[in-house]
Amino acid sequence: MINDYQAALAYIHGRPRLQKDSSQRRIGHLLAQLGHPEHNVRTVHVVGTNGKGSATAYLSRLLAAVSLRVGMYTSPFLHRFNERIVLNGQPIRDDQLVTLVQKIKPMIDETEQTEQTLIPTEFEVITALMYEYFAEQRVDVAVVEAGIGGRSDSTNVSDQAILTMITTIGKDHMNLLGQHLETIAANKAGMIRPNVPTVCGQLPQAALAPIIQQATSCRSRLFFAQRDFLVQPLGLHQFRFQNRSVCLSELDTKMLGDFEMEDAGMAIQAFWVLNEQYQWLERAQAAALIYQEVPKVRWGGRLELVQTDPPVLIDGAHNVPAIKRVIQAVQQFNYQSYEVVFSAYADKEASKMLEAVQKLPAVHITVTNLTDTERATAPLKSQHGITYQANWQAALKLALVNADHRRDCAVLVTGSLHFISQVRTWFLG
Repeated sequence: MINDYQAALAYIHGRPRLQKDSSQRRIGHLLAQLGHPEHNVRTVHVVGTNGKGSATAYLSRLLAAVSLRVGMYTSPFLHRFNERIVLNGQPIRDDQLVTLVQKIKPMIDETEQTEQTLIPTEFEVITALMYEYFAEQRVDVAVVEAGIGGRSDSTNVSDQAILTMITTIGKDHMNLLGQHLETIAANKAGMIRPNVPTVCGQLPQAALAPIIQQATSCRSRLFFAQRDFLVQPLGLHQFRFQNRSVCLSELDTKMLGDFEMEDAGMAIQAFWVLNEQYQWLERAQAAALIYQEVPKVRWGGRLELVQTDPPVLIDGAHNVPAIKRVIQAVQQFNYQSYEVVFSAYADKEASKMLEAVQKLPAVHITVTNLTDTERATAPLKSQHGITYQANWQAALKLALVNADHRRDCAVLVTGSLHFISQVRTWFLG
């Protein structure tokens, strides 16, 4: 019986994590049982290797400022499951989640009795709950962050897509998406829909051909960063945005890092394209709204400063491209030395991630274990310039002590969003 919030969460997390078949048969069956709520939800799809969460947050904020009812779907969560399903900035209530799980459980029970191959995974169940909730709440648009983000992604089921965003293309989930950038890009390009515009961030050269080919076949208008719109950092908290219709100079943001400005730029371009299509605002009004709303966006755990003395930055970078972006951004702060506390899942390229971290000046790295997770921690041990400490709290305390005794030293905690969520709670409560 699902009688309370904890029982609802236990049921969701008790679903299978993965299935051998990567098709949409299971999510399709479950949505059919629900009466296809996805067909009643206009959707902006956000797909890419990194930057999806921030881009989703920026665009959701801009759309809500036009007085739209805006759903936002992201993964994973930092502190509470409810953060994954949000309506106009408010996470789904506990009682609403319980009601949805009570509704969906008998349908899954029936499937378990009749067709084992259609039993949905955890992510598919959450995605179905999201579509059902947003349909019930009559959202005007849902900004939906894809899962792994391939052609068969569980989120890629709505026939009401109004825009696709492709943030970045890099090597991650290669066992599912392919070993080469061209293959990964072709998989991600499967999210492009017929006659639906597509906004792309700065993509590697190898990723362009599959995306252009898919967009051409779908008659999707393509907007590329640095071709159709420009994002120019002007400092730690300011950037310039320009497209063929508008130039917005000295835009403020509370998010650190050039890559966050790039994510904001993609969201601004997406908002601009949608506003041109739906005519919510005159151009001057749209520009004023962007100036007003972009500085209000917060997205925890993304190059976030959680302590100032010594400075402690946390970032949930969990793959090689993301770590490289973080290290490049951190170097702009011009600290003379760094203490890094690092932990990653075993299925990630942890050694290559550490190679990127070692490019920081005068860096000392402490690797540690993830806790409270079913997935294994990368088996990293002490080596030259790297200390191993099994307990992450002890590793963090050691880094803080070391930073106090080093000249102009900052602490960086990274490697996994699950890891930094625990660290964030430790600092901020």
